Amino acid sequence: RWAHCDDNHAWVEVYIRGRWHFLGACEPEEELDRGWFSGPAGRAILIHSRCFCDYDCGGMQEEWIGREDGVYYLNETASYAKTCRLTVTVKDASGRPVRGARVAVEILNMAEFFPAAALITDENGEAGITMGIGDVRLRAWSGGCVYEKMVFPAQEAGARDSGLKEKRTGEIRTELVLKSGYPFIQEEDAKGRLAGGNNTWEQILLTAPAQAPVSCARQSEEQKGRRQRRLEEAVRLREERFRALLGQLPAGEFPEEKEMLQIAGENAAQLYTFLKKDGNPDRKRLLYSLARKDYKDAPASVLEDHLSCTQRELPEDIYVPYLLCPRIYLEELTPWRSFIRNCFSEEEKSAFTRRPELVWDYIEKNIRYDARLDYSAVCGTPIGCLKLKWGSLLTRKILFVAICRSLGIPARLRRSTMQPEYLENGEFRAPAGLRGKDSPGCLPAPALLTLEAPEAQSGEKWNYGQNWTIGKLEGTGFCTLGYEGICFAGDSLTLELEAGVYRLVTSRRLPGGNQLAAFSVFGLKSGEHRAVELLSGENDEKTMLSDYPARELPELFLWDVSGERQSLAHITGRGTALVAFLGAGEEPTEHVLNELNDYAEQWNGSGAEIIAVLRRPEELKNATLQRALACLSSVRIYFDREEAAEKTAAVMGADPEKLPLLVLTEEGRRGIYSCVGYHVGSVDLILQIFLLRKKDGKEENDDNINRKAE
Repeated sequence: RWAHCDDNHAWVEVYIRGRWHFLGACEPEEELDRGWFSGPAGRAILIHSRCFCDYDCGGMQEEWIGREDGVYYLNETASYAKTCRLTVTVKDASGRPVRGARVAVEILNMAEFFPAAALITDENGEAGITMGIGDVRLRAWSGGCVYEKMVFPAQEAGARDSGLKEKRTGEIRTELVLKSGYPFIQEEDAKGRLAGGNNTWEQILLTAPAQAPVSCARQSEEQKGRRQRRLEEAVRLREERFRALLGQLPAGEFPEEKEMLQIAGENAAQLYTFLKKDGNPDRKRLLYSLARKDYKDAPASVLEDHLSCTQRELPEDIYVPYLLCPRIYLEELTPWRSFIRNCFSEEEKSAFTRRPELVWDYIEKNIRYDARLDYSAVCGTPIGCLKLKWGSLLTRKILFVAICRSLGIPARLRRSTMQPEYLENGEFRAPAGLRGKDSPGCLPAPALLTLEAPEAQSGEKWNYGQNWTIGKLEGTGFCTLGYEGICFAGDSLTLELEAGVYRLVTSRRLPGGNQLAAFSVFGLKSGEHRAVELLSGENDEKTMLSDYPARELPELFLWDVSGERQSLAHITGRGTALVAFLGAGEEPTEHVLNELNDYAEQWNGSGAEIIAVLRRPEELKNATLQRALACLSSVRIYFDREEAAEKTAAVMGADPEKLPLLVLTEEGRRGIYSCVGYHVGSVDLILQIFLLRKKDGKEENDDNINRKAE
């Protein structure tokens, strides 16, 4: 999880002559220790590698930073970023050191405090970690007691002039004193259940590590040219292969599924075979119920297995997603319906159909599990779970849903809590074995939480997993609920939640990568209806651009599609424009083009012009670029033949070897803000800056009009 943008990445290292070196995965460079991600890696708080056994973990040169189930994590941060040593001392209420306490180092990413590492304290109650110089939240727990606090290494290091000049700064020490129960919440009712809280918000500014890119090997011009030719050839071969595959399918037979077949690529023939077999309307229904990624690898034989169910009187919005659909969570798609039906006797299937509760009873009695042998990033399949009689809690939940659907019972994993549920008397309910001891019979009345979230003045939207999340307290930590894709109706949203303690987190990303964050912890009782207004730090131009002074760009020239040479000042005119120097086909540019596609409606309504600058005319054929151009209404294409990107980067203080380079300009040659390379969220940030400039300009104009009127 990056600290400076809302995303993450993984890459490959190779061990050569006693040292680990890095390289890209599908975009290797001509030299080792080069990659488009090297800049972001230099701003990381934590970079780890994973070892799937405990062989020699004590003797490795890398710092061991914890274990999760069957996976061991080794700290590689010092190889990429400037670091500090953070030492945490955990004490009990009496001031005695706590041995064996766990300490989570949490990074604010995608509006959640993500536990990037979990340390264990020694006999002195201490645990330490080498980490990038960025702000984190620490959470310590032991024996039901817990405490958490923010630590600010980035701000402390920034206060010391020499703090960021050395590869490794000094040690930062902090202390956590454990308390009974979660901080800020008191016990209110007779049963001692956690409740209360008054929706007070705590606001914080989190500073990301400063830009300190990895020292990369330099490339010769010959190497650059060879790499570029190889990448272009790879793109050409891939696109030709896809076109040939699609060309083998009868044109126009399934016009509504044209995009689906294009996404499928080499798997398009499998989808076509499935669609073509007969006129069963469930064929299209099933395909549209899948995730987009399923189109690329779902075999026709697997899809065929899942047509063996009937709608009966079920409404469409129940039948398709919760009975017909073969996708339950993130497991591999397999033909589990026929397997499950053959796995049980007629008596067992009849009993399960009459009482779906018995399905979970069967799973608990017959499917074993040992967390020490697990790897939680991978879900087991229903077939594998039944064959091995083995599966994690999540895999067993997936199996419950699969058995129910195989027997004609609509079932699902509840998106917010990942709890399995089956349909009974028109309502979804969890098996009794998963509802807890307090509710063996009827489900308790849910709590309702209404979030009031007026749009920011700049027009920014509230997007789950980007600028807000909600988590439920489970034991000694908050588990983020799965509300991805949920939308506000106007300026409010009502969630149906179980009784418990919740934490709302909001985050506003600033252009330099820092975050204005706020969080509120509160309890909800069964049947309660509570309203909370989401809080987010107000953006203003001073806050957004405090680290980005405007700079005068040199006289630059670009070439239009007709071959005419024009100055940048003439192209942009007196208005504000986004000048985007692109590297079509390269990973960072693909991110930017996809973001432009996602925000096309906002850009089209903003009045902003986009100047897309390519290196060569051939790049116009890039499929991602073509999709973005089809959605955006105010894009003009130019070509860079005179190193305009390098000259612009030099003036704006950006890496001249990286693309894309995005520059927001006004009045021709005045650069307001720029970012370069891999920077997820850059399109939205630049849009917010533009809208703030536009609003401030309107207010200034209104002031002038008012003064003239007076």
